[in-house]
Amino acid sequence: LMSIQQKWRASGWVAEEIYGHSLPLLIDTLKIKPSLPFTVIANTKKGHGVSFLTNDMAFHTGIPSPEQVLQAKKELGLL
Repeated sequence: LMSIQQKWRASGWVAEEIYGHSLPLLIDTLKIKPSLPFTVIANTKKGHGVSFLTNDMAFHTGIPSPEQVLQAKKELGLL
């Protein structure tokens, strides 16, 4: 099977696959100015950076409690 990147490239696109949780890497990648159509495949994980949210489908549609919001903010360095 072809990867997503290979499928884009086979269609004539420039396709860059990156670690999607790195804002500096994303910004640098978006500075690329190819002459062909361009796409970025940013690999990410749901809830990245918060211990109890990472890859937990319960929070895909669920609402965290006020205590969990506080914990998440602490883990993300927002408090």
